[in-house]
Amino acid sequence: MNEAQKIKHELKDVVSVFLSKSGPTETKTDSRTQALQMETQILSFCSPFHEEITFACNALFPASQAVAKKMPERYFITETLNPSAFRFLNRLYPSLAHEKPKNEMAPGYFWIQQPASFLFEESKNISGAPIQGTRPVLICLDFVQGNRIGFEPFIKVLDQLVLVLSPSIEDLVNAYKVIKTCYYLNRQIDIFMIFNASMTPHQVEVLFTRFSQIVGEFLVLSIRCLGAAKLDLKPETFDRSVFSQMNFDPLFSGNSLKQKQKGYSLERIKFLQKIKEII
Repeated sequence: MNEAQKIKHELKDVVSVFLSKSGPTETKTDSRTQALQMETQILSFCSPFHEEITFACNALFPASQAVAKKMPERYFITETLNPSAFRFLNRLYPSLAHEKPKNEMAPGYFWIQQPASFLFEESKNISGAPIQGTRPVLICLDFVQGNRIGFEPFIKVLDQLVLVLSPSIEDLVNAYKVIKTCYYLNRQIDIFMIFNASMTPHQVEVLFTRFSQIVGEFLVLSIRCLGAAKLDLKPETFDRSVFSQMNFDPLFSGNSLKQKQKGYSLERIKFLQKIKEII
């Protein structure tokens, strides 16, 4: 068995990395709120089984100037952080105050700590606009650390998931597991990938083409690649300029949220109602 066949065989047989083993779920929509949500974009970065990289990407991404131009109002939402995670966040944004429920980390960029159990609980009223105003709103979620409710509701509310992974068999298998789970839980999610490595454009193209073909064959799901960069995001060696190498325009253009005429699940609508109560 050659290398390509081995990779294909391993990816074909993996099972879901998250807690759900259920089949595809039906998404119900509420036409009264659909138009009002088109300016709200919910995304999350995920590096499977690498919490530090996941956390750093979600915290740093909304602060970049390129993102600020596209989305003037941005929120980074987490569980209550442990001391080490807060120290790392404070390195990025020295003006943070741990006791404040809502901190402005950069112009138009706010950090909110809320338990996932609160944000994903049932909302009593889904008839109003989730977030008022005309400015685009970006919500960047990180519920990897301290998540006690599982990942099903987390996946169901996302518009986009950005996977950050090394070009290794282990990370590609883990990425496939995450993508498979997303396929069953949220048919309308957009999946993007970033390779955490120093790679030439040709190397990225070859590896991503091979991987995306496997995903397309077995899951009938389209994914896109944002490129590659060596993301040394460990707290002791972190370089906050690393995202300056990346082009995130595909997250906000093409087949993105605004161009899609899609319905939204009741889970997403209820989630935005809970966010509205906070902000």
